[in-house]
Amino acid sequence: MSTKVEPTIGEGVGTDVPPVTATSAPTKTAAKVAKPESGLKSFLSGGVGGVCVVLVGHPLDLIKVRLQTAAPSMQASTF
Repeated sequence: MSTKVEPTIGEGVGTDVPPVTATSAPTKTAAKVAKPESGLKSFLSGGVGGVCVVLVGHPLDLIKVRLQTAAPSMQASTF
């Protein structure tokens, strides 16, 4: 005949985790609260990113279109 012992609160799973005490809890000075990102900063960074995409992509797209619309005699000597 065997007796089954139920674990009590604080025993069993998770007992290797130290308890949270007043000295181990994060304080306001130790944990910095992240500031929400401003809408203006997001707007301006999106605008700068869009300008960079156009400045890089437009010349490449121009070359692509010129190669696609070139006369057949020009296409054979492209490369």
